Amino acid sequence: MGTKDLRAPKRKVMPEMEGAAARWYARNRGSAAQLVEYRRQAVRLAEGLPDGAAVLEVAPGPGYLAIELARLGAYRITGLDVSRTFVALAGEAARRAGVVVDFRQGDVHDLPFRRAPSTWWSARRRSRTSSARCGRWTRCTGCCGRAAGR
Repeated sequence: MGTKDLRAPKRKVMPEMEGAAARWYARNRGSAAQLVEYRRQAVRLAEGLPDGAAVLEVAPGPGYLAIELARLGAYRITGLDVSRTFVALAGEAARRAGVVVDFRQGDVHDLPFRRAPSTWWSARRRSRTSSARCGRWTRCTGCCGRAAGR
């Protein structure tokens, strides 16, 4: 009988969406119909955001939503994705669109920021969320319906 390994399982180190797979995804999510939907989502998300708000989109992929939000106002937008390919594609898309979005490669479990943005989005639900979901962040926007600290 062997000894059971009680150590926590290691997180995956390599991103799943790199190279050709990421480029394929970006092409398929960048259709005219998809871009119209990203614009609609950006308008809804921008409601109530003050000019100059710092915004983080977690796992932006090719960056379409962050770019659409940047077109709407003077926000300081950062996109954080584990995929180097997505970061490069998103940065190029932002340059082509003529907007400023700071796309960075990194892991949400080890945020590369000294201060948290005032608002951030969950990639899973594409809804505005708050520090109630991440204990490292200090300000709760209250928009997810949960009180900070719960």
